[in-house]
Amino acid sequence: MSETYFFVVDTENYAGDWEREMCAYVTGLVGDCGVGSDLAEDAQVELGKVFEWFEDHVEEQHDDDGSARPVKIRVTPGWYNNGSGVHRRGSGSYPAYLSIDIQLREAPSEEVFEIMRERVHDFAEQRPDNQGADPLTVTDIRVVRQIIEEELILP
Repeated sequence: MSETYFFVVDTENYAGDWEREMCAYVTGLVGDCGVGSDLAEDAQVELGKVFEWFEDHVEEQHDDDGSARPVKIRVTPGWYNNGSGVHRRGSGSYPAYLSIDIQLREAPSEEVFEIMRERVHDFAEQRPDNQGADPLTVTDIRVVRQIIEEELILP
């Protein structure tokens, strides 16, 4: 059995437009592509010792092209995409990717979770990634534990 933890942020905005920058702002980490490196440098200073926790506990995930990133976009529960980029609550034809997840080796402490939560809200309101951009609407922030259990069914 293995356990993986995900810090998940749900919004009402397509996550592919801002996920790497938010992660850089929240954790101080960037992927192979380097997107958000200016935000990450500032975050590393602001986070102090908490940045060390992120370095030790955030797992890189690989995108469809094989590039390692500390964040991925995620299907948002209760939302769908009509296939033309219009997102609505309810069920429909295609999943909506309005969420992100940051994979963690262990659950964060309440203190680290609160720091992450505050930084998510700061990023969503201020949009330091794109001055002048509309704020993001954050609908939920949570930590999810995924348990994978293997069972041998044939010798």
